[in-house]
Amino acid sequence: MTARTQESVDYLERISRAITLAGFALASVCSILALVLALSWRHQPFAGFVVEPTLMVSGINGPGWQGREAGINHPQQVIRLDGKPVNNSRDYNRILAGSQLGDRISIFTRKPDGSEYLYPAIPLTALTATDTVRIFWLPYFVGLAYLSIGGWIYRLRGGTRPGRALSFFCIVTALVCMLMFDLYTTHVFGAIWTGALATIGGALISLAWRFPEEWLPVQRRSALLAVPYLVSIGLGLWGIAALGNRSEPWAYVTVWGFCYRYTGLGILIFFGMMLYRAVAGANAVVRRQARLVTVGSIVAFTPISAWLLSPLAGVPMTFNPVFLLLPMLLFPLSVALAILRLRLWEVDTFASRAFVYGAVTSILAGVFSALHSFTQKTFFLMTGEESDVATIATTLILVAAFTPLKSRVQAFVDREFRFESEETARLRAFGEQVEAYVQLSDVTQLTRRLLMEATHSLQAESGAVSLWMDGRLQTLHTFGRWNRDARLSVPLEYGGQRYGLLQLGPHQTERAYSRKQSEALQQAANQVAYALHFGWSQFSLDRRAEEANAAGPLKTSERGPAGGNGNPFRARAGSEYHN
Repeated sequence: MTARTQESVDYLERISRAITLAGFALASVCSILALVLALSWRHQPFAGFVVEPTLMVSGINGPGWQGREAGINHPQQVIRLDGKPVNNSRDYNRILAGSQLGDRISIFTRKPDGSEYLYPAIPLTALTATDTVRIFWLPYFVGLAYLSIGGWIYRLRGGTRPGRALSFFCIVTALVCMLMFDLYTTHVFGAIWTGALATIGGALISLAWRFPEEWLPVQRRSALLAVPYLVSIGLGLWGIAALGNRSEPWAYVTVWGFCYRYTGLGILIFFGMMLYRAVAGANAVVRRQARLVTVGSIVAFTPISAWLLSPLAGVPMTFNPVFLLLPMLLFPLSVALAILRLRLWEVDTFASRAFVYGAVTSILAGVFSALHSFTQKTFFLMTGEESDVATIATTLILVAAFTPLKSRVQAFVDREFRFESEETARLRAFGEQVEAYVQLSDVTQLTRRLLMEATHSLQAESGAVSLWMDGRLQTLHTFGRWNRDARLSVPLEYGGQRYGLLQLGPHQTERAYSRKQSEALQQAANQVAYALHFGWSQFSLDRRAEEANAAGPLKTSERGPAGGNGNPFRARAGSEYHN
């Protein structure tokens, strides 16, 4: 890597960190303001429906919402309230705040085709505690959880590109969740919410390309990482412009639809990349990490994916925060555990079941929505009113269909994805243990593992490990953007012989390494040096037998470090990896 290229990479790394930290600052401020605004708004009279930034009635609904029951539905736009014209959300909230609970007000609306409707006496009530929990507290706390997890990951792994990618995804997801109530009520953060929504898809695609190992085309052309975000920026700017277009108050709906589809595409790409790496990862660690994340993403994203993509199937689902948002908490936790290299050896059976039950739940949710709507309309045509019998009948049908549907999906998953059965789990575990033993018996794998564990455990931005080969010290592996700025160095030494050198770059927080960290690193390096010494000694016995049979002396080029015996490892210098 040339000096100019290194400077360019370092500059981009600094920009990436600055953007991530700015995102954290923005999300933290928004979390406080959103809470204050929500607590003040919930005490004002409620007309039985909520509106979005251009005063278009939202599709969200609740039991006993008088306005929705009177026929005020999406995509009507409120143009007059209590006989007064409303041009923006400030007018709308000011008129409601000036009314009293129990008052009846007239509401005048317009549809996209120009038709207008008058609702002369809509009673004003208070937003119930249940509705407050459902449409504010639940999304808000899910957003806070995402923000906290993102901050935790940035603190531990902010110096790595996968760590920053996950942190940034958590930031934009937190903004979307925490500002959801504002989107329906005070309308202060509409532009920020739209920008965050547009960014989720790009952040997911970027994370899929970086984790658990960087996609080869991205390694060769790091500029590809900007492509998903450029799409997000375009969607975000388009959406913000549409929100400000008062002459076309319904225009933003189209943009939001594209953002939803882009997020769905990001989820599908992430699914695909994780499934591929779970089966064909470069090594056992990568495959285990991918399996863990596959489990988390299946459970987390299956419900929200069904909701995002259901309009494409012509059966739009109702937005239910409990059903759609709560499972999403599992995703950042699973990626966080994988980044911190939690070793789970038995996840294939769980992955299979998670996939099956996630798919069945998604299918049944869509069927329930469509079937319930159909039966309600049928009862209404027959009796002139809605009936709870429709809900009971729909539930009984789905209960009867659950077991056959689960069996069919399980058969499909076993056939197409070939998840392991419980009977083969022990054989796979044994095979991976053998693979781990082979990796630790090979100098290239062993020293790479030493560098990976050292940089991650001590939170180093970069590092390198070098070995004595052919009479000189040669760099075998590097981590991060290694520029030979060593802040902590320990020798790989055993029995008075020096086999190599381990060097770490600056700490991610720019603080100095402690004495305790240095001692722990030296102990690990000594253990690796012992393994290297044992490897060279074993090779010496075999090689001496061969040389004795050939009646020829050992060559100088085959001697190990400090006058030792030959090097059996065939190590290749100059390799580089990123995490």
